[in-house]
Amino acid sequence: MERATHCDEDRLEAKAIGRILDRHSGKVVGWIYEWNTGERSRMWITNYRGRVVYEEITPTQ
Repeated sequence: MERATHCDEDRLEAKAIGRILDRHSGKVVGWIYEWNTGERSRMWITNYRGRVVYEEITPTQ
């Protein structure tokens, strides 16, 4: 039986590509990760479910 996934690759590595911020306070409430497969997922710091803003992380040189 094949796994129910849209990719043939396994998710092995992920890197943070964005922050999830509370819309009112600006506090970080989670992170957005991109996996080696191209999939993106959210990781919440707490069970926060208020209004949020997404902020892209730009690489520093």
